[in-house]
Amino acid sequence: MKMLQNNDKLASEILSAIGHGIIATDIEGKVNYINQHAEQILETTSKDVLDKNFDQIFELYHAETKERLPDPVANVIQNNVQTGLEANSVLIIHNTIKYVSAACTPYYNRDGIMMGVVVGFRDITRLRTL
Repeated sequence: MKMLQNNDKLASEILSAIGHGIIATDIEGKVNYINQHAEQILETTSKDVLDKNFDQIFELYHAETKERLPDPVANVIQNNVQTGLEANSVLIIHNTIKYVSAACTPYYNRDGIMMGVVVGFRDITRLRTL
């Protein structure tokens, strides 16, 4: 058991060290992990997002039309596929537009059963405005 606890701690430390926002969900799309970079990009805390549906905390819009975009996590869960975001995807946080890129990937247990989705993302606003 101690080895599992150490592995969980190590995994958490590794995910926190990655320079991208990382969010994990369960099979229902509820957030069960968020790293510090994701908290910074989303301007929130883990306390405020854990157990919420992904699409409640990661509301994607098309940059030009401002239309709400489909939840990529729901797509991954429904179709068991890895996906990115549509072109010109943005988050609108406190009336600030943030362009984002992301990869959404299912994760599985040892028996090959999908357990949820991992979303790795980054704020690319600065790159888009160069």
